[in-house]
Amino acid sequence: MFFRALRTMQKYLEKNPRKLEDLLVGPKPPDEFEGDGCSFSPDLWFRAACRIHDWEYFLLRDMEPRTELWKTKRKEADLHLKKNIQILSTYEIKDGKVVEVSHWSFHRRWGYKLCKLYYWGVRKFSGWAANGQIVRNE
Repeated sequence: MFFRALRTMQKYLEKNPRKLEDLLVGPKPPDEFEGDGCSFSPDLWFRAACRIHDWEYFLLRDMEPRTELWKTKRKEADLHLKKNIQILSTYEIKDGKVVEVSHWSFHRRWGYKLCKLYYWGVRKFSGWAANGQIVRNE
């Protein structure tokens, strides 16, 4: 399903070039929101994905922690991080257009591995960041 969406996106982008950040999923943070990138991990080429993830966690702080809605929204934020790392590893800007990178490029090969690693990391260790206190993940 994800690869079908990428193929559809590629066809759309050939006709409508845009900024790479417009392809990312999740709520877009306001310009004044800074975030801290991928906390305790290198941001590498996907800092924009980390910024959106930080914004989603910031929005979670207003919710009652440990409820089903909170858990669902947190998992959704973590999945957005994974998808956004994949998107930023699959596309780049060339000559003012968004194009798909080669299957053999460093970013593409490592991006798919790193998105799984970062997703595992945020699922396992970042529950405390979502509500400002340390909680045990379930």
